[in-house]
Amino acid sequence: MPGLGQEVLALSRGADLVVVLPEPGDGGPAGVEDVRSAVRGRTAALGPAVAPRDAWVSLVCVRVALNHHRDTGAADGRLLIVGDRLADVHLLGGAHIGRLLADRALGALDGLPAGRAARLAETLDALLMSWGRSAPEVAQALGIHPQTARKRLRQLDALFDGRLADPDFRFAALLALRTRALGR
Repeated sequence: MPGLGQEVLALSRGADLVVVLPEPGDGGPAGVEDVRSAVRGRTAALGPAVAPRDAWVSLVCVRVALNHHRDTGAADGRLLIVGDRLADVHLLGGAHIGRLLADRALGALDGLPAGRAARLAETLDALLMSWGRSAPEVAQALGIHPQTARKRLRQLDALFDGRLADPDFRFAALLALRTRALGR
């Protein structure tokens, strides 16, 4: 690949071109901009830097990211920096399990009208991401009035039967919300 130096290993794997780069400083490319120039205009993914024995892990991450990119119909011609999205790649790697988790953890939202369910899911996400779990903190994160946040928090507490205080439920709900968001 022009511009990436002599120490680059390139091979075909199915329809994909796989390029293995040495770490910068080992005689390898100067960085992301060199890779971006080399793939110019094509959709590509740069996997996370790993030890040579773990190159397969980086390849798996790249495949998951590229499949998601294709599945969502995102614009072509981008370089995906997979190392910056490892949490998403991790969740996408277990997407089938994640959907099952979302169905179970967030099932209480499924019977609600779509708009109400979306608002409550957004409020639940803000609650789970807050440190103090207070209505004013949630309201500030969502840009809504604290009284509106209190009302939604009461609705969530009733829907989830008091489980919002359970750390295991909170973790599962947060994973479920992230998995659902990635599926859109």
